Amino acid sequence: KCIQKLVASECQVLVACDPHTRADVVEAVQMGASKVLSKPVSLRDLQEFVEVKEVEQEDVQAWREKYAGEILGNSEAINEALEMAMAASDVDCPVLITGESGTGKELLARALHRASQRAGSACVPVNCPAIPKELVESELFGHSKGAFTGATNARVGRFAAANGGTLFLDEIGEMDLNIQSKVLRVLQDFEITPVGESRSQRVDVRVIAATNRDLEEMSEKGGFREDLYYRLNVVQIHLPPLRERRGDIPMLIDSLLALISDERKLPAPILTDEVRDALIAYRWPGNVRQLRNVLERLVILRRGKEVTLSHLPTCVTRAKKTEEGPDAASFEL
Repeated sequence: KCIQKLVASECQVLVACDPHTRADVVEAVQMGASKVLSKPVSLRDLQEFVEVKEVEQEDVQAWREKYAGEILGNSEAINEALEMAMAASDVDCPVLITGESGTGKELLARALHRASQRAGSACVPVNCPAIPKELVESELFGHSKGAFTGATNARVGRFAAANGGTLFLDEIGEMDLNIQSKVLRVLQDFEITPVGESRSQRVDVRVIAATNRDLEEMSEKGGFREDLYYRLNVVQIHLPPLRERRGDIPMLIDSLLALISDERKLPAPILTDEVRDALIAYRWPGNVRQLRNVLERLVILRRGKEVTLSHLPTCVTRAKKTEEGPDAASFEL
């Protein structure tokens, strides 16, 4: 229980165990211990652990500044996600990014592309839910002239457009099962067949997918192809919701206010301590995207003026009073 509490508070946890008590070692690792040392623990063991962690953190920070500067926060969860991204970026394998809407999945996908060997080619995003069901196949694989009513010209699909680069399939959990099977075929054979054509075309594409849904559970219930899930899930990176990293909110507020003010060419508003406390207390069901939306509204309406609780959305002020906050239904953009 002590280990779990320390891990939850984002501490690095070292556990010293008798090397003969294997069960204790396994349990400590399962509870989230950063490292298990054998008794007796020497000062050299401790120094080596600290030195390795410092080097790892410096490497992650340098990678972040170069490729992922838009992803803000210093919580353990964010640093862990970036560390995994750094390790996966130069390996040409599929990556599955999970997390709620608004947590920055597309930002991480673009960072992975920028840090990869494919950075010189295109990163092509596909918002899966936004494409009408009857047009998905044409959008992804292209079509020939006259392939269907209205196809007056040939069209290059997203896979071909991303040839040599990266294809980002956003919210892939919304993709139709029939299209899933065709995407799986591309990932297996690296070939596409445009609608209306019989000959296949070779493509060289790295696929990064993102979802706010539990694909493993969906695959168990038949809502997502299990074979496609395993094909995409070579490396999985989870982005935590904002409510699980409240310590990052003050930094996000200041950074986003400065960014938005610069973009809008307007002076940043002045936030009182009470307003900051309310912003930190809110659960942010829309995550960083929702926080940015609220701050952008304040920049536009309170140009350089002081912001009080009366200027915040009622969902935020109500959360300050209840300390529980509203559910996602009250989130407005």
